[in-house]
Order: sequence, then structure tokens, then C-alpha cells
Amino acid sequence: MAWTLIRIDFTETCECIFGEKKHYITCGKGYVVVNNEGIEAFCGPQCAKNSKYVTNPNEKVPDFTKGCLVIDVKEQTQSTFNPHSDDKSPSQINNQKSDYIKAISYLLLRVEKLKHYPQMRYKKLSDIYGKYLSGQLDNIDINFLLMLGESSIYPEFSYQNLQAIYACDFWINQFLKQNANKDTSFVKEIKSYLVANLALTPSQIKGLNRWFDNTEGKKIVNIKPNAFAIDPTTYWKNKFKK
Repeated sequence: MAWTLIRIDFTETCECIFGEKKHYITCGKGYVVVNNEGIEAFCGPQCAKNSKYVTNPNEKVPDFTKGCLVIDVKEQTQSTFNPHSDDKSPSQINNQKSDYIKAISYLLLRVEKLKHYPQMRYKKLSDIYGKYLSGQLDNIDINFLLMLGESSIYPEFSYQNLQAIYACDFWINQFLKQNANKDTSFVKEIKSYLVANLALTPSQIKGLNRWFDNTEGKKIVNIKPNAFAIDPTTYWKNKFKK
């Protein structure tokens, strides 16, 4: 059965679907593959590069895990949204592919991954999402998504901020699931604050990381203290003054 790599995403510890010997993904992120029946599964980075297992081992795909975790410090984590020209030189073709991936990553974060956040709803994005599903996106749509991703007017909806929201949202939910029988009031309060303010303060992230470090002997991840594009303690006050 053919499997196609479609994205890189967060995951709790799980078994890699490929390989002759059973092995597990324990680093907090994995490579998502899908078969021709629409069934999704996770595999590890080495298996994702193996043409024996996936049909597109060298293809760039949306990565929802970049830029927010301490384990990413040694990686290139900054996602810069740059406009592209119509020149078809090899380097600019690569840039266009990169811009396309960034645009799709932004769209999927906002419309799929964070759809339970009321502030994320935007009719125009819903229309673009429909075009994406039907394979009808054009350059105007891509450039619009890139513009939203680098927005300095609404940094709460920037690509950087959406990445941080998703990382915290995912791992907070994982923590709460793993500690359902404990008093997790502090973490639940942080989750509510995140939903309301679309960001966490550095002190909240520090406290959250301490909880993550002491999860039944299983460290989850550490969120970078500067993961968010805004400081919610000052941003919303200044915004409402305008």
C-alpha cells in the first residue's frame, strides 16, 4: 500500500508505522503519512526519507512544529514571509515552493488546527480553504495568506503566533489527558488565558514548562519563552486604547 508524506506534526509517544523492527517516536513530533484510503499514521524522520516507505521522500511539506520548542534551538526555526517574483530561475522556483508551503501551513493552522478558537474565524479564509480542498488556489490566494502571516498590524494572527498557540494548545491538552486524576487547576487556567488572549506571558510559559518537566516521570516538551509574537500583558491594553 502506498503512503504519502503530508505534514510534520506534534504527537505523543507513538509507534512508527514503518520499519522491520518495532520502534517509537519519542521526541514529540513525527511525520504524518496518508494512504490511498485516507488513513493517517506517524513515522519517524528516517523512514520519512526512505522511498521504500513513502512516495515523496524529498518533498517539502507543512511543518507545524517549528519555532516554538526548546528542542528546536539548533534548527532553523525562523519562518520569514517574503514576496516572490515571476522570474523562474531555479533559486526563485525553490522560493516559490517554500512560500507555497508557508502559505498552506498558515491556512491549515488557522482553519483546521485552531478552529476551536473563535477569534480565528474569517470568511475569506474559509473561502480560500474551500479552494485549497478543490485544488483551485491561485497566486492571489497564496500572496494573501503570506500577507496575513507576516502581518505587523495584527501580530496575534501572524504565522509565528499561530505556531506558538498551536504548540501550547497541543501540549497543554496532552498534559491534561495524562494527568486527569491530579489537580491541574493552574494549567487549566493557563489554557483559558491562552484562548482568551492568543498568547502567554514568559512567566506563564516558565510555569507551564515546570509542570511539563514533572509529568509522571515523562518530560513532555519545553516551550520557548519568546515563542509568541505578542506580549499579552501590554498588547491588548495598547490595542484597545487606539
